[in-house]
Amino acid sequence: MLRQRIVAGIVMLLLSLSVIYVGGHLLTLFSILLVSACFMEGFRFSTGRRGASLIQLVIISLLPAIGYLGNSWPGLVGMSLFSIFAILLITLWEIEKGEYLDNLVEIVPRQLGVFTWLAGFGTAFIVVCSSNHQSFVYLWLLAVVVSTDTAAYFVGRFLGKRKLAQRISPKKTVEGALGGLVFAVLAGVLLVKFGALPLSYLEVCFYSAVASCFSQTGDLVESMFKRAYGVKDSGDSIPGHGGFLDRLDGLLFAAPVIFFLPAF
Repeated sequence: MLRQRIVAGIVMLLLSLSVIYVGGHLLTLFSILLVSACFMEGFRFSTGRRGASLIQLVIISLLPAIGYLGNSWPGLVGMSLFSIFAILLITLWEIEKGEYLDNLVEIVPRQLGVFTWLAGFGTAFIVVCSSNHQSFVYLWLLAVVVSTDTAAYFVGRFLGKRKLAQRISPKKTVEGALGGLVFAVLAGVLLVKFGALPLSYLEVCFYSAVASCFSQTGDLVESMFKRAYGVKDSGDSIPGHGGFLDRLDGLLFAAPVIFFLPAF
Protein backbone atom coordinates (compact mmCIF):
# COMPACT_ATOMS: atom_id res chain seq x y z
CA MET A 1 0.00 0.00 0.00
CA LEU A 2 2.80 2.41 0.91
CA ARG A 3 4.64 1.59 -2.33
CA GLN A 4 1.47 2.23 -4.34
CA ARG A 5 0.98 5.50 -2.52
CA ILE A 6 4.53 6.67 -3.28
CA VAL A 7 4.45 5.67 -6.96
CA ALA A 8 1.04 7.25 -7.51
CA GLY A 9 2.20 10.37 -5.68
CA ILE A 10 5.26 10.71 -7.92
CA VAL A 11 3.15 10.28 -11.06
CA MET A 12 0.67 12.93 -9.90
CA LEU A 13 3.48 15.30 -8.98
CA LEU A 14 5.21 14.96 -12.37
CA LEU A 15 1.92 15.43 -14.21
CA SER A 16 1.10 18.54 -12.17
CA LEU A 17 4.56 20.03 -12.72
CA SER A 18 4.26 19.41 -16.47
CA VAL A 19 0.88 21.15 -16.63
CA ILE A 20 2.18 24.09 -14.55
CA TYR A 21 5.18 24.38 -16.87
CA VAL A 22 2.95 24.58 -19.98
CA GLY A 23 0.36 26.77 -18.19
CA GLY A 24 -2.24 28.77 -20.08
CA HIS A 25 -5.37 27.01 -21.32
CA LEU A 26 -3.98 23.59 -20.46
CA LEU A 27 -3.76 24.54 -16.77
CA THR A 28 -7.30 25.92 -16.88
CA LEU A 29 -8.67 22.78 -18.55
CA PHE A 30 -6.75 20.59 -16.10
CA SER A 31 -8.27 22.45 -13.14
CA ILE A 32 -11.80 22.12 -14.57
CA LEU A 33 -11.37 18.37 -15.09
CA LEU A 34 -10.04 17.92 -11.55
CA VAL A 35 -12.90 19.87 -9.99
CA SER A 36 -15.40 17.91 -12.13
CA ALA A 37 -13.94 14.67 -10.77
CA CYS A 38 -14.29 16.03 -7.22
CA PHE A 39 -17.93 16.95 -7.81
CA MET A 40 -18.68 13.48 -9.15
CA GLU A 41 -17.07 11.82 -6.13
CA GLY A 42 -18.92 14.18 -3.80
CA PHE A 43 -22.20 13.26 -5.51
CA ARG A 44 -21.48 9.57 -5.17
CA PHE A 45 -20.54 9.43 -1.50
CA SER A 46 -23.25 11.90 -0.45
CA THR A 47 -25.94 9.72 -2.07
CA GLY A 48 -24.37 6.32 -1.49
CA ARG A 49 -24.45 5.54 -5.20
CA ARG A 50 -21.59 4.30 -7.37
CA GLY A 51 -22.83 5.51 -10.73
CA ALA A 52 -24.65 8.46 -12.26
CA SER A 53 -27.14 8.90 -15.07
CA LEU A 54 -26.40 10.91 -18.21
CA ILE A 55 -28.34 13.96 -17.03
CA GLN A 56 -26.55 13.86 -13.68
CA LEU A 57 -23.19 13.72 -15.45
CA VAL A 58 -24.13 16.69 -17.65
CA ILE A 59 -25.36 18.83 -14.75
CA ILE A 60 -22.39 18.03 -12.52
CA SER A 61 -19.93 18.67 -15.36
CA LEU A 62 -21.47 22.10 -15.92
CA LEU A 63 -20.64 23.25 -12.40
CA PRO A 64 -16.89 23.81 -12.92
CA ALA A 65 -17.64 25.40 -16.31
CA ILE A 66 -19.84 27.97 -14.55
CA GLY A 67 -16.92 28.71 -12.22
CA TYR A 68 -14.60 29.25 -15.18
CA LEU A 69 -17.04 31.48 -17.06
CA GLY A 70 -17.41 33.64 -13.95
CA ASN A 71 -13.60 33.76 -13.67
CA SER A 72 -13.85 36.14 -10.72
CA TRP A 73 -14.94 36.20 -7.10
CA PRO A 74 -18.60 36.87 -8.11
CA GLY A 75 -18.31 33.52 -9.87
CA LEU A 76 -18.09 31.91 -6.42
CA VAL A 77 -21.59 33.09 -5.59
CA GLY A 78 -22.88 32.11 -9.01
CA MET A 79 -21.45 28.61 -8.79
CA SER A 80 -22.79 28.11 -5.27
CA LEU A 81 -26.28 29.14 -6.38
CA PHE A 82 -26.03 26.94 -9.45
CA SER A 83 -24.99 24.07 -7.19
CA ILE A 84 -28.20 24.41 -5.20
CA PHE A 85 -30.16 24.55 -8.46
CA ALA A 86 -28.32 21.46 -9.71
CA ILE A 87 -29.06 19.48 -6.55
CA LEU A 88 -32.76 20.34 -6.72
CA LEU A 89 -32.92 19.51 -10.42
CA ILE A 90 -31.19 16.16 -9.93
CA THR A 91 -33.50 15.40 -7.00
CA LEU A 92 -36.61 16.19 -9.06
CA TRP A 93 -35.31 13.93 -11.81
CA GLU A 94 -34.66 11.07 -9.39
CA ILE A 95 -38.05 11.43 -7.70
CA GLU A 96 -39.72 11.24 -11.10
CA LYS A 97 -37.86 7.96 -11.65
CA GLY A 98 -39.02 6.66 -8.27
CA GLU A 99 -35.77 7.24 -6.37
CA TYR A 100 -35.16 8.95 -2.99
CA LEU A 101 -38.82 8.85 -1.95
CA ASP A 102 -38.05 7.02 1.29
CA ASN A 103 -35.04 9.11 2.35
CA LEU A 104 -35.56 12.43 0.58
CA VAL A 105 -35.16 14.49 3.77
CA GLU A 106 -31.80 12.84 4.41
CA ILE A 107 -30.34 12.86 0.88
CA VAL A 108 -30.97 16.50 -0.15
CA PRO A 109 -29.17 18.15 2.83
CA ARG A 110 -26.26 15.75 2.28
CA GLN A 111 -25.88 16.80 -1.33
CA LEU A 112 -26.31 20.48 -0.52
CA GLY A 113 -23.62 20.29 2.15
CA VAL A 114 -21.04 18.66 -0.12
CA PHE A 115 -21.84 20.66 -3.25
CA THR A 116 -21.87 24.05 -1.53
CA TRP A 117 -18.33 23.87 -0.15
CA LEU A 118 -17.07 22.22 -3.32
CA ALA A 119 -18.68 25.00 -5.36
CA GLY A 120 -16.99 27.77 -3.40
CA PHE A 121 -13.50 26.33 -3.14
CA GLY A 122 -13.71 24.57 -6.51
CA THR A 123 -14.48 27.87 -8.24
CA ALA A 124 -11.67 29.61 -6.36
CA PHE A 125 -9.28 26.91 -7.54
CA ILE A 126 -10.38 27.30 -11.18
CA VAL A 127 -10.16 31.09 -10.94
CA VAL A 128 -6.62 30.80 -9.55
CA CYS A 129 -5.56 28.41 -12.33
CA SER A 130 -7.06 30.58 -15.07
CA SER A 131 -5.70 33.89 -13.78
CA ASN A 132 -2.41 33.63 -15.71
CA HIS A 133 -0.15 33.92 -12.68
CA GLN A 134 3.49 33.19 -13.30
CA SER A 135 4.42 29.53 -12.96
CA PHE A 136 6.41 30.06 -9.73
CA VAL A 137 3.18 30.99 -7.92
CA TYR A 138 1.59 27.64 -8.76
CA LEU A 139 4.86 25.88 -7.99
CA TRP A 140 4.84 27.45 -4.51
CA LEU A 141 1.22 26.39 -3.89
CA LEU A 142 1.91 22.83 -5.01
CA ALA A 143 5.10 22.64 -2.96
CA VAL A 144 3.36 23.86 0.20
CA VAL A 145 0.38 21.49 -0.12
CA VAL A 146 2.46 18.44 -1.07
CA SER A 147 4.94 19.14 1.75
CA THR A 148 2.07 19.53 4.20
CA ASP A 149 0.38 16.28 3.17
CA THR A 150 3.57 14.24 2.99
CA ALA A 151 5.12 15.48 6.22
CA ALA A 152 1.85 15.24 8.14
CA TYR A 153 1.46 11.63 7.01
CA PHE A 154 4.98 10.43 7.82
CA VAL A 155 5.55 12.51 10.97
CA GLY A 156 2.16 11.46 12.26
CA ARG A 157 2.81 7.83 11.40
CA PHE A 158 6.18 7.56 13.13
CA LEU A 159 6.05 10.25 15.83
CA GLY A 160 2.36 10.96 16.34
CA LYS A 161 0.96 10.46 19.84
CA ARG A 162 -1.68 13.11 20.51
CA LYS A 163 -4.86 12.95 18.44
CA LEU A 164 -5.69 16.10 16.48
CA ALA A 165 -9.38 15.47 15.81
CA GLN A 166 -10.26 11.98 17.01
CA ARG A 167 -13.97 12.17 16.19
CA ILE A 168 -13.36 13.45 12.67
CA SER A 169 -10.12 11.76 11.59
CA PRO A 170 -8.70 9.39 14.23
CA LYS A 171 -5.36 8.85 12.46
CA LYS A 172 -4.41 12.53 12.33
CA THR A 173 -2.16 13.74 15.12
CA VAL A 174 -0.97 17.05 16.54
CA GLU A 175 2.62 16.07 15.78
CA GLY A 176 1.69 15.31 12.18
CA ALA A 177 -0.07 18.65 11.77
CA LEU A 178 2.91 20.54 13.19
CA GLY A 179 5.26 18.53 10.99
CA GLY A 180 3.21 19.44 7.95
CA LEU A 181 3.28 23.10 8.92
CA VAL A 182 7.06 23.12 9.46
CA PHE A 183 7.86 21.37 6.19
CA ALA A 184 5.48 23.63 4.26
CA VAL A 185 7.36 26.66 5.56
CA LEU A 186 10.69 25.00 4.72
CA ALA A 187 9.47 24.33 1.17
CA GLY A 188 8.57 28.00 0.75
CA VAL A 189 11.92 29.12 2.17
CA LEU A 190 13.81 26.84 -0.23
CA LEU A 191 11.93 28.31 -3.20
CA VAL A 192 12.95 31.80 -2.09
CA LYS A 193 16.54 30.72 -1.44
CA PHE A 194 16.93 29.33 -4.96
CA GLY A 195 15.32 32.36 -6.55
CA ALA A 196 12.10 30.65 -7.60
CA LEU A 197 9.82 32.94 -5.57
CA PRO A 198 10.24 36.75 -5.30
CA LEU A 199 9.22 37.11 -1.64
CA SER A 200 11.12 37.95 1.50
CA TYR A 201 11.82 35.14 3.96
CA LEU A 202 9.35 36.64 6.44
CA GLU A 203 6.63 36.86 3.80
CA VAL A 204 7.11 33.34 2.50
CA CYS A 205 7.11 31.91 6.05
CA PHE A 206 3.85 33.67 6.83
CA TYR A 207 2.01 32.78 3.60
CA SER A 208 3.31 29.21 3.56
CA ALA A 209 2.11 28.70 7.13
CA VAL A 210 -1.31 30.14 6.28
CA ALA A 211 -1.62 27.97 3.16
CA SER A 212 -0.58 24.90 5.16
CA CYS A 213 -3.26 25.61 7.78
CA PHE A 214 -5.87 26.06 5.04
CA SER A 215 -4.73 22.82 3.42
CA GLN A 216 -5.02 20.83 6.65
CA THR A 217 -8.41 22.38 7.36
CA GLY A 218 -9.60 21.23 3.93
CA ASP A 219 -8.45 17.73 4.75
CA LEU A 220 -10.40 17.76 8.00
CA VAL A 221 -13.53 19.17 6.34
CA GLU A 222 -13.54 16.37 3.78
CA SER A 223 -12.92 13.82 6.55
CA MET A 224 -15.90 15.27 8.42
CA PHE A 225 -18.20 14.73 5.44
CA LYS A 226 -16.87 11.23 4.77
CA ARG A 227 -17.36 10.23 8.40
CA ALA A 228 -20.87 11.69 8.39
CA TYR A 229 -21.71 9.63 5.30
CA GLY A 230 -19.93 6.49 6.46
CA VAL A 231 -17.29 6.23 3.72
CA LYS A 232 -13.54 5.70 4.06
CA ASP A 233 -12.43 7.32 0.79
CA SER A 234 -14.13 9.64 -1.69
CA GLY A 235 -13.32 7.16 -4.45
CA ASP A 236 -10.75 4.65 -5.69
CA SER A 237 -9.37 6.39 -8.76
CA ILE A 238 -5.82 6.87 -7.40
CA PRO A 239 -4.03 3.73 -6.11
CA GLY A 240 -2.97 4.10 -2.49
CA HIS A 241 -4.61 7.51 -2.14
CA GLY A 242 -8.35 6.95 -2.64
CA GLY A 243 -10.18 9.42 -4.86
CA PHE A 244 -9.39 12.76 -6.44
CA LEU A 245 -11.12 14.62 -3.63
CA ASP A 246 -8.97 12.81 -1.07
CA ARG A 247 -5.89 14.31 -2.76
CA LEU A 248 -7.28 17.70 -3.74
CA ASP A 249 -9.18 18.77 -0.62
CA GLY A 250 -6.16 20.59 0.80
CA LEU A 251 -5.26 22.14 -2.55
CA LEU A 252 -8.80 23.47 -3.04
CA PHE A 253 -8.75 25.13 0.37
CA ALA A 254 -5.22 26.54 0.04
CA ALA A 255 -5.58 27.94 -3.50
CA PRO A 256 -7.37 31.20 -2.49
CA VAL A 257 -4.29 32.21 -0.45
CA ILE A 258 -2.63 33.06 -3.79
CA PHE A 259 -4.92 36.07 -4.13
CA PHE A 260 -3.34 37.59 -1.02
CA LEU A 261 0.28 37.17 -2.06
CA PRO A 262 2.06 40.54 -2.46
CA ALA A 263 2.27 41.88 -6.05
CA PHE A 264 0.36 38.95 -7.55
